[in-house]
Amino acid sequence: IKFGLNCQDIMIDGHSGIIIVPPRMGLVNTSIVSARAIDLFEPKIICMSGICAGIEGKANIYDIVIPSQCDQHDAGKWSSEGFVPESYSIPLIHDTEVAINRIVKEKSFIDEISCDVLLQGSEMIDDSSSLDVKIYTATTSSGSSVIADETMLDHVTAQHRKKTAFEMESYAL
Repeated sequence: IKFGLNCQDIMIDGHSGIIIVPPRMGLVNTSIVSARAIDLFEPKIICMSGICAGIEGKANIYDIVIPSQCDQHDAGKWSSEGFVPESYSIPLIHDTEVAINRIVKEKSFIDEISCDVLLQGSEMIDDSSSLDVKIYTATTSSGSSVIADETMLDHVTAQHRKKTAFEMESYAL
């Protein structure tokens, strides 16, 4: 623990870094922890890992989705006519997206990520023990709550036709 943050120092190819685990999931916790970390450590780059919900037909289980653009799907106004979304998107910096796309297209990169992963019976898809990993950039969105209702999912996916996945933190990062 450093400065009240749950931290772990790391070294990758001679570059030092810090892994920080936020105390809770969600946009507010992520924005507070990210702002604090940026202020304290002045990083050159900041990123996160986590779990997202892929939209059926656009993302599959085990896909690694990197937001090329992210919005907050629960921002807007509740009126007598229902929820009216007010979407503000945050794009990934173009040069960063180009660099990411170049790296993830290298077969050796995907092989390195998935080489030591062993799936358990309940984690296998279609009775296959092999891990089919795809890594790509795509449009995503974040919100403050888990979406477990088909009607709410339809509202979120209708906000942007290319939306591929949604989760609870990226917009705040």
